[in-house]
Parts: sequence; C-alpha cells; structure tokens
Amino acid sequence: MNSSREIVPVDETALTPEIEPWAGMAAALEVVDQPSLETAARYLHDIKAIREKIAEACDPVISAAHRAHKAAVQQKKDFEVPLLEAERLIKSKSANYIAAEERKAREAAALEEATRKEALATAEKEARELDEMGEAELADHVRTEAEADSAPDPQRSETSTRHRRLTPRGIGRSVDWERSSVENSEGLPCKAVA
Repeated sequence: MNSSREIVPVDETALTPEIEPWAGMAAALEVVDQPSLETAARYLHDIKAIREKIAEACDPVISAAHRAHKAAVQQKKDFEVPLLEAERLIKSKSANYIAAEERKAREAAALEEATRKEALATAEKEARELDEMGEAELADHVRTEAEADSAPDPQRSETSTRHRRLTPRGIGRSVDWERSSVENSEGLPCKAVA
C-alpha cells in the first residue's frame, strides 16, 4: 500500500459490471411463492458478497485517507502551536497596555473632576462672601466665571475617549481571544482560531 499521503482511488472498472445489474434485477423480482422467495434469498446473498468486495477495495483507501487527514490536521496544529503562543503573549501585553492607558485616563478624568469641583466650591464660597458684603453683581460674576471655567473642555473629551482609539486593527478587545472577531491586514473581518 502507498504511504498515508498518497491515496490511490479504487478501480471502478473491476466493480461496476457486478453492481450495475442489481437495480434492475431487484425491480424485476416478484416474490410471490417459495421459489421466488429462494431467488430473493440468493440475490441477498450475492449482494452481500459484492458488498464485501466493495469493502475490500474501498476500506483501505478510506483508512489511508483517514490517516492522511489525521496526520495533516496534527501537522497543522503542530505548526500553529508557536504562533498561537506568540499571539496569546502579544494580545496579553496589548491588553495590559490598553488597560493601563484606560486606568490613566480614568484617573486623569477623576483628578480633573475633583479639581473642577474644588474650584466651583472655592468660587461659591467667595461669591457668598461677596453677597454678604452686598456685592451681589460681583458675586454673580464670580459664579458665572467659575461655571464657564469648569465647563467640559472639548480637548478633555478628546483625552477621555482616546482609549477607544488605542486598539489598532488586528487586535481584538474580547477577553476570550479564541473567539474574538478581529480584522485581517486588509481590514476584512475574520475569526481568530485556537
């Protein structure tokens, strides 16, 4: 027999002449009495013998194809092992970097919010003191200025959303890397395989 990588198909010309007449013979058979029942039994015996010949011819090819398939699948897995490990490591490092950047952005936003609240509180305290001194117009001006100074800055929103752009094409953000949808080098969606 040839190696498991070389599969030789079954020679159909050897089996076809034995197989072809059976459809017509079965259709023509009428089982109506004992002799026709015995003919039916003989037909079934003959069909079984032909099926054994088919198994003898085809089973080695099927077994070789199965062994070749298993060997090819294993070879593919063996080739992919170092790549999958590299992919896992790169994704882990990328996720750590992205998480650190997102944490920094949250901390900066929290610090900015605390500073804004403190500035508003200081301005309100100053405005109350001005109100007590009868300077209502100046107190309103201090409040207005403080609110304007503490209004959301478009640059601040740009910084707070920066983490969304941290993930370049080709890196999934899912925790389950094996099933995450990613984009290939052409920007087309594909599935990460493990």
